[in-house]
Amino acid sequence: TVAYEDIPLIVVPGNVNLTLKMNAERVDLMEPRIGPFSSGIKIKDRTMQLLSTDIATDIGDINLDAFYATRTKKDISAGVNLNLTGMQAGNIISLIPAVDSLMPALKAFDGKLWLELSATSQLDTNMNVIVPTLDGVVRVSGEDLRVHNTGQLGTLATRLLFGRKDYLSINNLHADAI
Repeated sequence: TVAYEDIPLIVVPGNVNLTLKMNAERVDLMEPRIGPFSSGIKIKDRTMQLLSTDIATDIGDINLDAFYATRTKKDISAGVNLNLTGMQAGNIISLIPAVDSLMPALKAFDGKLWLELSATSQLDTNMNVIVPTLDGVVRVSGEDLRVHNTGQLGTLATRLLFGRKDYLSINNLHADAI
């Protein structure tokens, strides 16, 4: 186990020019089943990019692009663009716990969801996010969803509907958070 606090600043060297492409038909981990997998890494001009990472799993598909740049000690930045396709809400929350704090009602949903997450930020020399520079958006969408009437969502549904049901049906859902 490595403590996050013990990881030093990773500096991308300025004299490295590397392009790496990876493909795998199947990746053997415990769960979930992963495959096929493809990705590319590019390192140039003190910037490392993870390009066109496509991961098919039995819980849904993942597409990821990311960058990490160390131009100077005072100019360190990182960014991510993540798309999750056809996943259950619980799987999305387990992969990205921050989504639960942005959209807490999401865990009451059953059905396939699509999530798009894009964010950029400056980092300090301890690789901590400098919060005022954090900029991002989360977009969740889905079709033919069921929502369990629990917690505040259940109270609201009971007040708005004539009669109590165990779940609500939602034809289309689109929610954004900035």
